[in-house]
Amino acid sequence: MAWIGIGPKLGTGYALSPDRGATFAAPELLAGNLGDPIVASGTDSSFYIGYLGE
Repeated sequence: MAWIGIGPKLGTGYALSPDRGATFAAPELLAGNLGDPIVASGTDSSFYIGYLGE
């Protein structure tokens, strides 16, 4: 999943789930707010993140 973080660490964050959403790995934060995030995955377990412009 991906989100726009607010507060002391403004930016776009994401976290991966190894078990279809039951639990999540520690969140990662990308620098800056890049816009509303969009997430997709490939058949080979690739992870893609894109953004809608602000």
